[in-house]
Amino acid sequence: MIKFFIFPLSLILLISCKRTPVLREAEKEGLPVDFISFYEKFHQDSAYQMAHITFPLDGFPSQPDSVTIAQGFHWTADKWVMHKGSMYVDSLFTREFEVPMPGLVSETILQKDVPYGIYRRFYRRDDGWYLIFYSDMNRIQKTEK
Repeated sequence: MIKFFIFPLSLILLISCKRTPVLREAEKEGLPVDFISFYEKFHQDSAYQMAHITFPLDGFPSQPDSVTIAQGFHWTADKWVMHKGSMYVDSLFTREFEVPMPGLVSETILQKDVPYGIYRRFYRRDDGWYLIFYSDMNRIQKTEK
């Protein structure tokens, strides 16, 4: 009798745990195929994410002061807050990618109504992609293309 309940329950749990893609189809355009699979896994697997960040990670905290900028800022593994796939994907934000050269991808996530956003840079090494720069929510001056 218990077997009849375990199988349907397991099936329901498996279906409900199905992960939705982090990137929309339009956002994938122009990105390296191996970067797309990396990006998806980076936002779904915390151990993978930590293993693919170059700590200490260069960047900026939210609203840095002039002293922080002058001295330089680095994110450390013990202070890192996991980046989830659902971050900044709602209708209040837009996400743009640039590939300035092979093996380098820059990402800017902007709030739609105010000039604030985050900026991340990813680099491909021989053993895969890594997050090499992260600027938390700050004022961003958008340039017209």
